[in-house]
Amino acid sequence: ARSLVTTATDIEYGMTEIARVMSDSSFVFDDYRQKLLDLGIEFGHTFDNVQHIAKRWAQSGYNVADSLELTRTSLLALNTAELDAQYATEGLIGIMSQWGLVASDLPLIIDKINKTADSYALTSQDLVDGLLRSSGAAKIMGMTLEDTIATLTVMREATGRTGQEVGNALNSILSYMQR
Repeated sequence: ARSLVTTATDIEYGMTEIARVMSDSSFVFDDYRQKLLDLGIEFGHTFDNVQHIAKRWAQSGYNVADSLELTRTSLLALNTAELDAQYATEGLIGIMSQWGLVASDLPLIIDKINKTADSYALTSQDLVDGLLRSSGAAKIMGMTLEDTIATLTVMREATGRTGQEVGNALNSILSYMQR
């Protein structure tokens, strides 16, 4: 009985955190909670994990519909890529922001990252790390997201360095070229 009360309290507390950051007037506490519970069941994740992801998307300014769609996509990324909950949200938020992408673009981004990680000697985590560090400079230089992923992949395979290191290196190279 205590465990049930604790779980219910944790769920309500998590929903209250989301309600505090959600600025969408269409937010309905009970409906949103039910949709998050359904996503957790559908993708096999705890409510705590689902709530954490949804809260990050809400904090980034996404409305109810977009935050639910992005939460669904992040959970899909958790199940298909070597990403944890933090990188399935915060890393992807950064990438979307740097490239000026919208919620409907996220599944395609994850597909590109996963396909590349499946085909070459790097992980999805390496690509997310590299993209976070180099996307701003790459976009300024007129590179596409695909070009940036390809360049990071080649650099990672050639050097054996981590995604963060090749992302920093690419950022430095592009910044130097721009000057």
